[in-house]
Amino acid sequence: VAERIRGDIVRPDVTSYNLVIRAWSKACSTLAEGRGRGTIRNTIGTDMPSIGVYSARDAASHAEAVLYDMETRYLDGIIDVAPVASSYNAAIDAWAKSRCDDAAELAEAVRDAASHAEAVLYDMETRYLDGIIDVAPVASSYNAAIDAWAKSRCDDAAELAEAVLNRMKHLSDGREGNQGRVNGAKDKWERAAPDIVSYNSLMEAWAHSSDSDALRKARNALEMLQDKYDKTSDPRIKPNIRTVNQVINCYAKRGAYDDDGEGGDEEGGGGSGRGAERAWSAARRAERLLNGMTQKYKETGDPDFKPDATTYTSVCDAYGRVGDVAASERAESLLNRVEKLYNETGDPDVRPNYRTYTAVIGGWSKTRDDTAPHRAERILRHMEMLHAGMVAKGERSARGEGVKPNSRTYTTVINAWVRSRDNNKAQHSLRILKKMIDLHKRGDAAVGPTLYTYNAVMEGCAKCRGTGEDQVQALKIAFAVNKALGQNKNVEANHITYCILMKCVQKLLPAGEERNKVARAVFDKCKEAGLVDPSVMRQLQMASDRDLFYDLCKSITDMRGRVNFDHIPQEWKKNVR
Repeated sequence: VAERIRGDIVRPDVTSYNLVIRAWSKACSTLAEGRGRGTIRNTIGTDMPSIGVYSARDAASHAEAVLYDMETRYLDGIIDVAPVASSYNAAIDAWAKSRCDDAAELAEAVRDAASHAEAVLYDMETRYLDGIIDVAPVASSYNAAIDAWAKSRCDDAAELAEAVLNRMKHLSDGREGNQGRVNGAKDKWERAAPDIVSYNSLMEAWAHSSDSDALRKARNALEMLQDKYDKTSDPRIKPNIRTVNQVINCYAKRGAYDDDGEGGDEEGGGGSGRGAERAWSAARRAERLLNGMTQKYKETGDPDFKPDATTYTSVCDAYGRVGDVAASERAESLLNRVEKLYNETGDPDVRPNYRTYTAVIGGWSKTRDDTAPHRAERILRHMEMLHAGMVAKGERSARGEGVKPNSRTYTTVINAWVRSRDNNKAQHSLRILKKMIDLHKRGDAAVGPTLYTYNAVMEGCAKCRGTGEDQVQALKIAFAVNKALGQNKNVEANHITYCILMKCVQKLLPAGEERNKVARAVFDKCKEAGLVDPSVMRQLQMASDRDLFYDLCKSITDMRGRVNFDHIPQEWKKNVR
């Protein structure tokens, strides 16, 4: 088709180009969701010709290439079809949705994708300002770039997302100083003013940032939007449940760290320490937002105000992060409340999903109460039962909205055992790991153990107390789990794996020749894997006697006989990420 278009056998119009750009954008999204590689045909399952695509990023590159081919041919007078806003938006959106399927390159790849999305946006903006094209960016153009930064989770994502939103403000308010350019006047940019989608995406970025001011910014933005909407009734900036969900998400993720400027919570905290008090206060404020929206929806019937499963999940998450029994009980109470609401109404919007249940399990995993792992497993069994019931009835849920436990859910239950004082925590953790492996072998890809799962089980072994026999069994389990990790082709050990293994040696074996022998074997294996870092060296120092430690580290020992952890040979640490 492309060749026929270029040869003018078939004259394309803007719809033709947009269809191709959107097709690549859709392919990009599909490849990103599946983290897959292949062709359009075998990835999407259509009867299209097999078009080679290596990754979602390749699909985004194709979308961008078609856009710029269209623009160049128009500016050169070869075709009379000019790009429209949706042409640029589709290319921006393709980059915004692209992901990398190589975990080792993920952080760099998502940043690169967001940068590409912003670059296409600013190309569009510059060409319009200078009158090269007559297509003005609109709010949705900028929103795609903001969303790309928000979902990138880069360290400076919130700052970069906020810069895009501020750019929208400056252009639409006439503050940019572009009046001398062809399309620099304020009235040319009215449709680029930030809308509620802009703010919702920026709040998402704030929730995942390390900015100590993030929570206050999100809360102030909500108040500003509500005040502005009350005065103007402008539907473009009307706060909705997603806006509130993002603020609740900020309370959950930043509440223990940020001072939101509201002062202490009058009800006090259930935990100890300033961080716990802040987390309690944040969770209660998050619940007040939920209750406020519930009441507002009852009074108005406006669907924009109706709390959904995400609202309840985020509040459960806020309580779950407190790390306190009372807070975990409160999270479980909210779970029961939304379950009851769904059972009574059948409203799919409030149906709790695996994220809701996992958030509550996460709360129990952070407490050290003797009942915590049992309560976590009870919720897990409840999820399994609900999913089995759905399967028996032939019910299907949208992607990511079901109640079926996934790897994260099972691993979180393992963490509940790891942090418990139960002397059999290693056996309980191993039992759950074996179940995950068995389910995965039977075709359930969603529950395959991750590196974090294996490391968590070994960490549980290292923390085992009890009798000497208990500790011997825990050590055997740790090395058996490490062997299973080595046999899993989808997972590779990291420096943390070896750090935990060395900790197992130090904690579970009495000092002496046998412990030295095992410590040496673990260290040699770690060196061979290129995964030695300072944390491994410190654990080695604690696991081995003085003579063995200095013998193993003589190549990085200075003239005074001190081991310098900053001088680890490159060959030893070549695979540390």
